[in-house]
Amino acid sequence: MEPMTWFGTSWGAPINDTCEQVAVPVGELCEWCEEPIRETESGIMLDSLGVDGIRRAAYHVECQTRSVVGGYNHLKGRCMCCGGTEPPDPPELSKRDAAKLAAMYFGLGTHRYLDDRDDDQHWMLDGHTPVRTSFLRWGLWYDTADRQVGFAEVGPYRVSTIFLGLNHDLSGDGPPILFETMIFGPVEPEVLAERIASFTRLGVSEELAPQVAGHEEALTWRYATWDEAEQGHQEGVALVRLRLAAMEQAVNEAEQRSQARNDHQGGTN
Repeated sequence: MEPMTWFGTSWGAPINDTCEQVAVPVGELCEWCEEPIRETESGIMLDSLGVDGIRRAAYHVECQTRSVVGGYNHLKGRCMCCGGTEPPDPPELSKRDAAKLAAMYFGLGTHRYLDDRDDDQHWMLDGHTPVRTSFLRWGLWYDTADRQVGFAEVGPYRVSTIFLGLNHDLSGDGPPILFETMIFGPVEPEVLAERIASFTRLGVSEELAPQVAGHEEALTWRYATWDEAEQGHQEGVALVRLRLAAMEQAVNEAEQRSQARNDHQGGTN
């Protein structure tokens, strides 16, 4: 196996002094986030053992750090392995941005080489108005920002609308998509049973399978502005109330049909 090497700009780690610096593998996919490595980025090269044997793999420095120390929520003690309820990485972030956030929180010297110019991907709130920012300033803002637009509990459902802080417009042709409404509700029993059975077949223990399968489904809508998100939140709450009313009506009608059958049977006996 070949020794570890590094590329890009030094981030002040021992590897930068003791290992060989090599050319940036521009265009090669990062082993962790699967995004192409750019000419201005830094990282490491190391041997990776896969099903096809040993091969040379490239990692962004933040992605390699994330693979070792864990995600941002893990480092904050919020994830399930720490007794919390959140996934290791914030689910609204791409693997690349989640790795950057984890590396920054862990203390990696990313501030030494990260570009602090505003870009079209990272956004903060000025009141209710989204403003473009750099990743560096966005990462510092994100940890303490109040991003909640609206939240409501309606029966067994939860409706949450937040400012994402990242542009989710994948087309690149429209306005930045920065807000999201999600409706969390109970999973149908049949669906939950099939999920549990699927995880059990994959080798997950019978005790852990129900936790992994989850007990909630989520519907999602996204928007470009705060006003659109507020309206979408209200529509989400109204949708849940309509669904609950329809469910209650269906139950009442079923009970009435059952009672009618019982009355009919009682009259013929």
